[in-house]
Order: sequence, then structure tokens, then C-alpha cells
Amino acid sequence: MDTNRKKTVIDRVKKIETALDKYRLWGNMIPRGIWDNNLRKVLPKAEWDRIRKIVYKRQNFRCMICDSPEKLHCHEHWSYDYKSGSQQLKQLIGLCELCHMNQHLGFCQASLIPKGKLSWEKLADHWAKVNEKTSEEFYSHKDSAFELWRLRSKLKWKVVDLDGEEITSNYQKMKNF
Repeated sequence: MDTNRKKTVIDRVKKIETALDKYRLWGNMIPRGIWDNNLRKVLPKAEWDRIRKIVYKRQNFRCMICDSPEKLHCHEHWSYDYKSGSQQLKQLIGLCELCHMNQHLGFCQASLIPKGKLSWEKLADHWAKVNEKTSEEFYSHKDSAFELWRLRSKLKWKVVDLDGEEITSNYQKMKNF
């Protein structure tokens, strides 16, 4: 991608991020080229289980976004540096299933909704409740979240640890997390 086109994409991304960031809960989807680069897949199961249980305990076993006491999922919260093209893990948070699935709208669309395991209506109702909006407003939010994902997916990314070092599937690189 040439420099001018990249700048245009980044400017559009930042504008959408600013609009979405006003919500407590929003679909902050991982760009296509870096799916499956996550701690759960890299760490041994016992280590991942130990870490996520620490996260849940730190939050008193309540969802970080909506404060639900329902079963938690450990979610990786990433930041994006558009200048360096890096995606960096910022923190691990415990989310209830509906908050977690609202973060992963692409996964829901590709897998859960077609299989009848979840519905857009259920996601919309939860999103509306958390953000004090209407369910109808969710669909505009969803469109913006997918546009953000499409634009981020046009950019080249590398996944880095807390020190800015590129992460591979090598467990030793993950020790800084």
C-alpha cells in the first residue's frame, strides 16, 4: 500500500475508533492478518488457566464491563500503533459471555450466529443495556465496528510484547506477559 493510501486508511481508522471509544462496550475486532496470535494458543493450557484465574480473582469474579457475576471469559485487550504497525497486548480482562462476544462480532457473524448459538438480537440487547442506548443503535455501531475491522485488516501488522519485541509461537517470548 502506498504512503498516501495508508495515511488515508489510518485517518479513517482513527476517526471510527474515536466514535466507538465513547461506548463502554464496543466491537474492537482483531485485524484479519493476525487472528490466532494470542496467549491462549501460545501458552501451555495449565499456564493459561493459571493466568486467567488470576485475572478473574483480581476482578472479584465479575465482568469488567457490565459487572455481571456470570461465568467469565479471559479477553486480551490490544492497542494498535499505526506508526509502527504493531498490535500490543495491554491487559487481560474478565468478561461475561455477552460482553466478550460483543468484542468479537466477526467471530459471532462467522461462526456462532449461523449455527444458531447466538443471535444479533441478544447481542444488541446486551450492548444497549451496557451502553444505555437502544437495541436499534447497536446495528449502526456494528456497521462501524465492521468498517473499522475492514480498514485495520488492510494494514500490515506485527504482534509485539510489552517490550515491543515481536511475538512468535516461542513460549519464552511470552514470559513478559
